[in-house]
Amino acid sequence: MTDARFPDRWLSDRRLQRLSDSHFRAFITSLAWSVSNRTDGVIEPEDLGLIPNFSAGAVKAFMDADLWSPLVKGWLITDYATTQTSREQLSAAEMARARDREKKARQRAAKKSAATSADADVPGDVPGDVPGDNTGQDRPGQARRSKGEVPPPLAAVVNGPPQWRGSGPNPFDEYK
Repeated sequence: MTDARFPDRWLSDRRLQRLSDSHFRAFITSLAWSVSNRTDGVIEPEDLGLIPNFSAGAVKAFMDADLWSPLVKGWLITDYATTQTSREQLSAAEMARARDREKKARQRAAKKSAATSADADVPGDVPGDVPGDNTGQDRPGQARRSKGEVPPPLAAVVNGPPQWRGSGPNPFDEYK
């Protein structure tokens, strides 16, 4: 997967700020198109029709703003080399990811074959009796009540309702 970068300095770049909205969109779209097609910033005349929503007159606007430079056949996005990932860098990254995937697959296969070809003297996974098993009470300090057992009385029942200690009448009397 490739992605085009929009450097934050472009937010205040006069070359981009002076573009019309359709030309700005055309520039960003052409940049993303170039990255995804790995052209290293080269746009050929035949490519203009392939770039989605490329606006008429955009090439002249880009040339006038020094955003594109002329080539023998086509144009070069001027800041491409300093802001975007090159075709070679993208290929190298893809190859590294492929090597990592293959390495991980080999590690998984080795681990799986080691687990299946274990010696008969070495026991396999033994359920229970291993550290981490939770075989004790679910709630330490609280025994389970059997059916029909009455729960202990609450403090309010034993000691009676709490007494009002504030100044003035008890505000809770109105709820009785």
